[in-house]
Amino acid sequence: MIRALRDSGVQKAAIVVIDSLAEAAAEANAAGLVAVSGDGTRSEVLRQAQIASADQVVIAVNRDDTAVLIALTARQLNPAATIVAAVREEENRDLLRQSGADHVVVSSDAAGHMLAFSTLRPAAAKVIADLLDLGRGLDLVERPAGEAEVGTPARAAAGAVIAVIRGSQVLGPDDPRAARLEKGDQLILVSSRDGL
Repeated sequence: MIRALRDSGVQKAAIVVIDSLAEAAAEANAAGLVAVSGDGTRSEVLRQAQIASADQVVIAVNRDDTAVLIALTARQLNPAATIVAAVREEENRDLLRQSGADHVVVSSDAAGHMLAFSTLRPAAAKVIADLLDLGRGLDLVERPAGEAEVGTPARAAAGAVIAVIRGSQVLGPDDPRAARLEKGDQLILVSSRDGL
């Protein structure tokens, strides 16, 4: 996950790692990252990691119940942060959202979908695998709709638009609601790494 953040352009100084294993925290420090050794469900550990000033919090732990506790504590300490969390079981997705996570990824579902997709549409699965391999070929880019693009169809926007985010809705470029881009729309585009 840290490699993916770094490949996306996130600076080392913007990443704080919390791990209950002192060895893992020391390894993160040796890699040039800020690391805090401790239990991420504990308020004092999150305060030490300066979570109150974080823009984003990523929760990637081995147990879903731990992820829920971290989300609850992080949300209490920083109501404005965007919290992204991974869970192993689908049944815990809603619980994690209720605990304060803005986005929840179900790892078992993601792996299952990718396996099925690879079986049914192998060429398309190669594209998805390439997109997941950040910084190595195709990448997803997110940007706001430009002033000149507002009022025009998503398909006419600069770049290969694959989705429009309007509020909490995800619209395909062929969706009738995407026929006129609005101020505040976020465009999701596919770009080659060389084209960035």
